[in-house]
Amino acid sequence: DMSFTAALCFDFEVYSEAQKRWLEVSSVSNFDTYQANRLKCRYRTAEKKTELCHTLNGSALALPRIVA
Repeated sequence: DMSFTAALCFDFEVYSEAQKRWLEVSSVSNFDTYQANRLKCRYRTAEKKTELCHTLNGSALALPRIVA
């Protein structure tokens, strides 16, 4: 499930033999410059030009789903 602010999202899933289905255990999203723009998070390039950072969000592993 990708939010409108995410440019790219990857979900990590494992197959549960007990439940006979795939379960999402984690996800990682690239928010490009959306969050950095709101935070005013910038960096300076070697050419002294100011650029917005790209931000990533990742969730921890859902341990109960991994053990299942």
